[in-house]
Amino acid sequence: MDGDLVYARFFADFGPLHLARTVRFCHNLESRLNLAPAGRKRLVLYCSDHPHKRANALTLLAIFLVVVGGLSPELAVTRVLKGGELPPPFGFRDASCGVCTFFITLLDCARAVHKAISTSLWSYQTFSIDEYNHLDCLDNGDINWIVPGKLIAFSGPQRERIVLDAESGATTLLARDYAALFRSLGVTCVIRFNEVTTYDRKAFTHAGLRHIDLPFPDGSNPSDDILFKFIRVRQQSF
Repeated sequence: MDGDLVYARFFADFGPLHLARTVRFCHNLESRLNLAPAGRKRLVLYCSDHPHKRANALTLLAIFLVVVGGLSPELAVTRVLKGGELPPPFGFRDASCGVCTFFITLLDCARAVHKAISTSLWSYQTFSIDEYNHLDCLDNGDINWIVPGKLIAFSGPQRERIVLDAESGATTLLARDYAALFRSLGVTCVIRFNEVTTYDRKAFTHAGLRHIDLPFPDGSNPSDDILFKFIRVRQQSF
């Protein structure tokens, strides 16, 4: 499994894998099980004993049991850890290089997927791997839907394009590129958490989009004031 599904880390983070790779794993495993002769559906999946690789592999298996197998998160984790015979994997951490003070467990990941399905926030059957991968590319905006159709996250644009690949000519997007893209996606309001010098907000307002600045230091936690302002804006927009 190690070479097929690789996590692209930022700093000291190591997983879990994003939705497109997770769903691709589930599709592949489901297909192999369906192709196996009746009564002979035993597949052997293996990874290295590196703690990061092991954590990602166990997480993929637990999510598969929740999504495809219909198991509860608790039972799925119990199954992949063989009823406690296997030690739990490393907890996942945030994408920073500092000391981590809060970890995401295997059970947290399984519960998150189960909650997303039960609240119709996410659907395994309708999820588009191609669309996710397209929007996930830096030259297409580095965009992720947090709440489908309502809340989207993206890399804040800079005043100048950054060349990503000289051979293909791929570059990052400017604010005006995002403005056109957001209008096609139904976005009506943009909230900037970066410094106000990163780009000219008029690129969005001239395109008819509402623009709000709530800056706080990158890598830190927002103040309570910024947090509640963000929540109010979201409540007004939903």
